[in-house]
Amino acid sequence: MKCSPLLIPVPVTAPSVPVTPADTRWAQVLVIVLVGALAACQIGKVAPSLPVLRADLDISMFGAGWIASVYPGTAVVLGLIGGALADRFGHRNAMALGLLLIALGSAAGSMVGSLGPMIATRIVEGAGFVLIAVAAPALVIAAATARDRGLAMGFWGLFMPIGVTTMLLLSPVVLDIWGWRALWLVNAGLGVAAVALLLASGTGRRRIPINSSQLWRDLAVTVRSPAPWVLAAVSVMFGLKYSAFNAWLPTYLMEVQGRSAAQAGAMAAIVAVSHAPGVLLGGWLVGRGLPRWVAIGGASLGMGLAAWAAFGLGLPPLVAFAAAVLFGFLSGFVPSAMLTAAPHFATSMAQIGAFNGIIIHGANVGVLAAAPAFAAVATNLGGWPAAGIYLALVGVVGMASSLAIRALERRRAAGSR
Repeated sequence: MKCSPLLIPVPVTAPSVPVTPADTRWAQVLVIVLVGALAACQIGKVAPSLPVLRADLDISMFGAGWIASVYPGTAVVLGLIGGALADRFGHRNAMALGLLLIALGSAAGSMVGSLGPMIATRIVEGAGFVLIAVAAPALVIAAATARDRGLAMGFWGLFMPIGVTTMLLLSPVVLDIWGWRALWLVNAGLGVAAVALLLASGTGRRRIPINSSQLWRDLAVTVRSPAPWVLAAVSVMFGLKYSAFNAWLPTYLMEVQGRSAAQAGAMAAIVAVSHAPGVLLGGWLVGRGLPRWVAIGGASLGMGLAAWAAFGLGLPPLVAFAAAVLFGFLSGFVPSAMLTAAPHFATSMAQIGAFNGIIIHGANVGVLAAAPAFAAVATNLGGWPAAGIYLALVGVVGMASSLAIRALERRRAAGSR
């Protein structure tokens, strides 16, 4: 027996720990990123489609909001459960099932005629998204050498901007020519094709089965451990900042800076794209030894200050927009550092799905609360300047929360001696 990073005894030869490959299998990492991007497309397809959906299905703005918010709501409910299932039945199997659920939900969604069935199909898609999001990091870890793990996880962190941006570009074309039902069918077909790609690539083929009793032991260890809950709390702060800023940025650009809808959309897209180099650089730096808490804490504080500069200081328009781009860039550091946390703190690979499920739960709690909390502050406490200060304070809390990660890392280092 040896002492785990969190001082919980585990067997030295835990059967779920993979053999680190001699060389990183970058082709498999690419396949995993593409599968994740397909899952993220199901988020990106909604915003451009909402006006058409509202007209065709006679949906109110309130109902349209439910269509958009089903995904984070599903992640809040199913994050831990999805992670445990991925650990039990295999991470590749979980990703394949997730893709099939996305294909099924999207295909069924193309045939609905009212709000209720549409929400039901979005829940099915959301369950598929959760399975992919909790399972993929374990497959990336298994495909990468220890030296390349940070960079590989950085590449995985690109799945969301790739998928959302792809749909933002593709959706208007499909909507104009064939309509929203065709867009849903396109995504269903892509889901089936992604299953074939995943299985043909050999990604995650080697797996040692985990029996039910071991699953429940691993799940209990994960739930009792402080690490995933600390990281979930940090994720709440990240979700509050990131989602609120990106949700309200186009409105700010139009209302305060007087931009047209097209200009505001293009500028918001630039901010979204600036997230990608931050993800890669953050993953590379953490992989080369930058303490995780420094990456998360520094980026959290920087995001808060950049949001304040963009919304709350009355800066010249281009300077405020530069602050928004800085916000987008710094936002990439947090997920890249968080994504490498599960193998760092979990006592075995058999716990990574559940570990990531708890983190995803926290992040989506923040996402659900982000837009209404921001709107409440702006409406009741002084408009955009007050909202900018609010995001700065959330950044300070996020930085303070990162100190708990520092304590966990010190405890891990002491336990390994």
